[in-house]
Amino acid sequence: IGIDTLVLEGASASAVGTTVDVVSAANRILGTPTFDLRFVSPTTPVTLRGGLVATAQPLARARARDVVVTPGLGAADAQEISDRLAAADIGAAGRWLTQAHARGAEIAASCTAAFVLGAAGLLDERRCVTTWWLGAELASIAPTARVVIDEMVVRDGPIWTAGSAFAHID
Repeated sequence: IGIDTLVLEGASASAVGTTVDVVSAANRILGTPTFDLRFVSPTTPVTLRGGLVATAQPLARARARDVVVTPGLGAADAQEISDRLAAADIGAAGRWLTQAHARGAEIAASCTAAFVLGAAGLLDERRCVTTWWLGAELASIAPTARVVIDEMVVRDGPIWTAGSAFAHID
């Protein structure tokens, strides 16, 4: 099963690292490399929050695989979200995610990465969650989405959202 981790500038380094750890643990428990993890990004290398750097396959050369996981953006308030959504890498990521969805990939986003899905229209008419203090902000960016803030993980068809940076582990 191919898993793409869509790594964006300033993303939570711990959420990216946890994704790697969970996939690695699953493969060890299963005793076979069932899950193939790769990083993809509009830019490479990618600087994560705290200055860690990740190398990724450029989106322009990456066709989405079975599952795409997008860790949180590392934004803490409405202004930071607005600034990130205006950035070129977010627009490229949104277009790539839309194509991935059209090809049948499962799409997952944790915490503030749900805003990338919302800006791309992937949350339209869907139930979704983000971190509790930004629920109203997500609803304003994705007005037809049904935003909830009292659940940890929400699945609506092939779209999964998680309420915090580590909730995508679930």
